[in-house]
Amino acid sequence: MGLLDTIRNEIAQRQEEQRLVQEKQQQFQLKMQECGKDRSLFIQPTFGHFQLGIKSPATLRQKTDGTVYFDIADDITYHLIGYEWNGPIYDQVVNAQVSSNANVNTAQNSKSQTVKKGKAGKMAAGAIVGTILMPGVGTVVGAAIGAGGKSKQNTTGNINSNSNTYSNSNSQQVSRNVEQNTTAIIRLRRLSDNTVHSLTIVCNTGIDAQIRCFNMQEEKSLVDASIEATESLKGIKALKELLDMGAITQDEFDAKKNQLLDL
Repeated sequence: MGLLDTIRNEIAQRQEEQRLVQEKQQQFQLKMQECGKDRSLFIQPTFGHFQLGIKSPATLRQKTDGTVYFDIADDITYHLIGYEWNGPIYDQVVNAQVSSNANVNTAQNSKSQTVKKGKAGKMAAGAIVGTILMPGVGTVVGAAIGAGGKSKQNTTGNINSNSNTYSNSNSQQVSRNVEQNTTAIIRLRRLSDNTVHSLTIVCNTGIDAQIRCFNMQEEKSLVDASIEATESLKGIKALKELLDMGAITQDEFDAKKNQLLDL
């Protein structure tokens, strides 16, 4: 076998693998569409699912004939024979709401007056005197003498300020109930071997409402089964007496007996 034949075989093998993968995907999609027609409930098992060979979370589905199965494994069917839940449990959550109102009033009045005395007035007076005594040079000397005098500054003012603050706060508590997730137990009878299994799941009021929409196969208690068996034996005994008397035929006897025994 040459290199070219080897490459061709590898390509053919990969194409076959891809075809099988696509075929499985198509079968899975068709299965999902078929199972999607059944009543379904998303559950989260916490105990007992390993014995049933299912994962958590899982989808519990019920067919129109009343049998149930998990996910898309509709070839392993059960009867839903029991359901127990102790009811919801709530936590009380309290929230505090605080509202406040604040008013601030501020008023301020101010007045000021400044009187300044000093160099400007004395320089002018010195210059005038110097000019009279000695024109020219006397003017400059007189102004310099006047500039060397002291200055005075007086400031008077009134400031009035008023400030008022008012604050009001209100506190209110609001409480609400928050439901906790609890657990429930569903009981299943596997049809293939007639074994009974218990499955613990996470439950709340929403899940409880959906489970109650499933059809339950109520099983008779041991007491009820014993009473029915006793009544059936009495009926068969009476039929045997009728048969011995010739009141009924063997075929009629067999039919009535099978009816009493639910055969």
